[in-house]
Amino acid sequence: MSPGDDPIQSDQLFRSRSTSGSPLRQEPAVKSTTSMPGWTCLLSGLSGDQNPHLLRHLAFDDSDMFGDHRWRVWRVDPRLRGAAYLTLYSNQLLDCSADMYNYDDIERVFSPYQDELINVYYTFVHPSYPILERKEEFIARRTQKQIPCSLLAVVYSHACYFWEKSPALRHLICPNASRLRPYIYSILTVEIRTPNLNVLQAMLLYLQLPPLIIRESNHPGHWAMTTLAVAIAQDIGLHVDPEKWKISLQERKLRRVLWWSVYVHDKWMAHWLGRPSHIRKGDWAVQPLTLSDFANADGMLSVDEVVQGKIFITLCELSEVLSEVLDSFYSIRSNVEEMDIEQSASLAQDFMGRLQNWRETNGYLRLPEARTASAYTAALAGCAVETLVRRAHAATFPGEAGLDSNSDPMASMMNRVFEMMRDILENRPPQSRMWLSYNRGNLMTIGSHLITMVLRSTNDEELETRRGTLLEYRGYLGKLAEDERDFEFARLPLRRLNLIISELFGRDDELVDDIDPGEADDLSGARTTSAICRAAFNVAVAPTPP
Repeated sequence: MSPGDDPIQSDQLFRSRSTSGSPLRQEPAVKSTTSMPGWTCLLSGLSGDQNPHLLRHLAFDDSDMFGDHRWRVWRVDPRLRGAAYLTLYSNQLLDCSADMYNYDDIERVFSPYQDELINVYYTFVHPSYPILERKEEFIARRTQKQIPCSLLAVVYSHACYFWEKSPALRHLICPNASRLRPYIYSILTVEIRTPNLNVLQAMLLYLQLPPLIIRESNHPGHWAMTTLAVAIAQDIGLHVDPEKWKISLQERKLRRVLWWSVYVHDKWMAHWLGRPSHIRKGDWAVQPLTLSDFANADGMLSVDEVVQGKIFITLCELSEVLSEVLDSFYSIRSNVEEMDIEQSASLAQDFMGRLQNWRETNGYLRLPEARTASAYTAALAGCAVETLVRRAHAATFPGEAGLDSNSDPMASMMNRVFEMMRDILENRPPQSRMWLSYNRGNLMTIGSHLITMVLRSTNDEELETRRGTLLEYRGYLGKLAEDERDFEFARLPLRRLNLIISELFGRDDELVDDIDPGEADDLSGARTTSAICRAAFNVAVAPTPP
């Protein structure tokens, strides 16, 4: 039986999730890491019943530990002011999964390709999303069965999307990794009872898996799982800067990288889905990432790792700008539609200046060596934030006056977008890496605003210009969506764009050849929208992917 046809039996995938008997009386080994086999480390919060004001009075031993086999406290940051405490619980008291490190089911699906799949993952996925330790460390921990099943399964699953890129695998039958999705989801819901860095890594990577079915922007359960990711990060204390913690330098680096990964994911999903962010400005205090956070134990980085690290840092910086844009224009209380025109204009000008400074500071994104999926992701994300600013400003200031001197305020930005899309299509080999899921929401944001601009047209020249821009944008999306493997991220934006166009402008109605927008006042609101839209779209709707 081929690997791709190997059935996955539910009784094999989902074994006992609980353990019996009394808690282990083995005390956690004192190490410079929060990864302690059999134990879970949770942050003692400032307002909790086990708060630092109470815990500081405990009689800690020389290793800054207090307690017994049932409950222990680790003074991980022993400073007099700003001390941090972790509460340690035996996993057996937390209803953990007995099979968290039992790889039998996973190995049965992916054997004998596990080693090559890890190589593929670190070649094509890790550069775009550097949230795991180095490959050698990952392999060593897998050999020692220290990586939970969820993380191992999701790493293999991501690698399978690049199966044909591997000379060692392309002539073989790829395992049907998509059948593991329910398995990964199921074990994650159990592993979150004993949260740690690996469980969070698995959650973030699961949320980056391409959708099995192209449908709504909110992939089933993604916003709820985003909430879980933020909760796990806060449970294990990632929102507190670990600089003074008594843990290894490598873990301090990884904790910072993971916190910023959670921050980025929360902000872009909040923007994409129109939801309130789970992370408020006063709820965290982690230093910005630097290249040293991606270096090995000797502080060394390869040339490629320098580029990858810079691009990820760039996306983190942009995410902070996005957060302020969302708070200023798109929160329930800000209510941009009731905002004063002068206030809106001032905020918009400030954000446009910050975006311009961000682009100038990160000019290396335009260099040939930066032509990677992650670089284009960051650049397109910048355009999406700019679109959000323009959209908010347009809601209070007709015509978007003040943002641009030319007649079409979107022209400059769209020229950059089209240049990137052409470059992506013309330089396919360098792009053969994972594209972050945020591209889907960002491309949809740009497309929906282009439609809005067409609807806001007030004269023939404006209408024709904006119509041409939208159709050109849709054409590029169509070209990208033709390649379902390398550019899967374009399929959903194209489908959504065509859906809106067909619903607004009519799919079967006879198209109006022309209409004078100046006559719109003589028509009812509904007829005005329909007539102007038909005039703008006297073309057939581009086919959507199946």
